[in-house]
Amino acid sequence: MDTLRLHIVPKNAHNSILKSGLNKGHPGCHGYGHERKLVTVKEDGVFRVMVVRHPLDRLVSTWAFFCLTEWGNRRGAMDTFDLRCTFEEFCVRYQDIYMNNHHTLPQVHYTGGNEIDLLIPLEKLQQMWPLVHERYPTYINPQVGEHTHASKRGSWESYYTPELKKTMLNLLQDDLALYEEACGN
Repeated sequence: MDTLRLHIVPKNAHNSILKSGLNKGHPGCHGYGHERKLVTVKEDGVFRVMVVRHPLDRLVSTWAFFCLTEWGNRRGAMDTFDLRCTFEEFCVRYQDIYMNNHHTLPQVHYTGGNEIDLLIPLEKLQQMWPLVHERYPTYINPQVGEHTHASKRGSWESYYTPELKKTMLNLLQDDLALYEEACGN
């Protein structure tokens, strides 16, 4: 059986995956993300899985994490963002700094330049995780926990003016293409 390589992306239920989805004791399962150096060469016998999120939804989540939670504020964001900046202020600043923090790096960064064998849209994680378990029953647990830090802030669409949405999608177009590929669009 080949190796399962999970490309773990911050703000894409990565805590749920790391805490409940992985069988950490099994040597054939590897999680790659901000905790470890990304593997940037194609490896034979490796099946790559990555959970992706609509980039504008992920951006709202990142803003809420950095600017609305004390825990996020202690994670080094405050040298970058004002403690209680508005979402629009965050987006303006984000355009200058997004490559400086593992929470704000584009999702495509976490592919390591590799083709991903299975892209899972975040909203389908609970439904699709058992399919990964079916292929790798000793590597991962049969269920992944609920999105542990999911907020109840409502629809991400409501945070964007048409102009802000256009600006941010232009910046995150590669992430949008990755997400659309995961959704089969």
